[in-house]
Amino acid sequence: MKIMLLSLPGLGEKDGDLFPLGIGYLASALQQKYEVRAHHYQLMSLARTEVCENLRRFSPDVIGLTCSTFNRGAVKEMIRLVKRVAGGVKVVVGGVHATFCHDQVLKQYGADVVVVGEGEASFAELCDVLANNGSLETVRGIAYRCDGQVVLNPPRPPLENLDELPMPDYSYAAPFIEHSGMGSLITSRGCPVRCTFCSTSSFWGQRVRLNSVSRVVDEMEMLISRFKVRKIFFHDDTFNLGTARVKAICREIVERGVDIEWGCSCRVTPVSEEMLAAMVEAGCRHICWGIESGSEQMLKRIDKKITLDQISRAYQLSAKFSAVMSTGAFTMVGNPGETEATIRETAGFL
Repeated sequence: MKIMLLSLPGLGEKDGDLFPLGIGYLASALQQKYEVRAHHYQLMSLARTEVCENLRRFSPDVIGLTCSTFNRGAVKEMIRLVKRVAGGVKVVVGGVHATFCHDQVLKQYGADVVVVGEGEASFAELCDVLANNGSLETVRGIAYRCDGQVVLNPPRPPLENLDELPMPDYSYAAPFIEHSGMGSLITSRGCPVRCTFCSTSSFWGQRVRLNSVSRVVDEMEMLISRFKVRKIFFHDDTFNLGTARVKAICREIVERGVDIEWGCSCRVTPVSEEMLAAMVEAGCRHICWGIESGSEQMLKRIDKKITLDQISRAYQLSAKFSAVMSTGAFTMVGNPGETEATIRETAGFL
């Protein structure tokens, strides 16, 4: 069986050198049994041309598309294009938007199957079933159309040990990695906090699963040796879920002599001067703190579970390392209950 994985641009087609990491994990999982080709496109004009050519040359049996809310229009268009050019190909869609809006993706977009939630095991089993003309009703973690109705199978339990996943294959993103000099990785799945605006805990679960410290640094070394990256960014929603793990990762980086600058996203708690010092010693040169709002009222409304005092403290501690480490902030406006007054509070606080 041949499988083609596609990532399409979002709104405005201005993603720069960013690319989805999930395709890398899917590709490496599927390559153990099937012939897989993966592609990431920044421009729909290029995608329209190349996908048609690849459909003719590669003749895939299955096409997998990753669907976010930002690129859902491109995904809908591509499904229609694929069905027109190669009607016999099974179209499988996954990702956050597809997971929570599987009815829309199946009924309105025309997908054959939606992978709901974590995709590696579900997609691999789905391909096994398709290759053997088996029954979709046996595959956990998918939704599909049957006799005009949407069928949602029971969910698949999340993978317990993330180290069991093969190293992600980012060859589809090589031009973007080499152009930017920036490598990307993710070392955890899940979030215990469950902020009202965020899909992470609903998609990955509230129970956090972590790669081992050695696997994290192994992946850093892979990015450096294979793609010659000069910088790395950790795309975990919260890199500092525990200060002990942060310090352990930093210690491993230093002990292995991995000499590279890196950045990450963190909550403003937990944080300590000791943790920041360990991060800086290990090469951290940027932290983007998730503050979301400078209004206590809005922080409570979105159930962020932090205070303005905690935000201030995180930046005060970071300032001690400002000679070598910069900081940023994730902020937003427009949540339910937002007013001009709360927006002014945020602007004033920042």
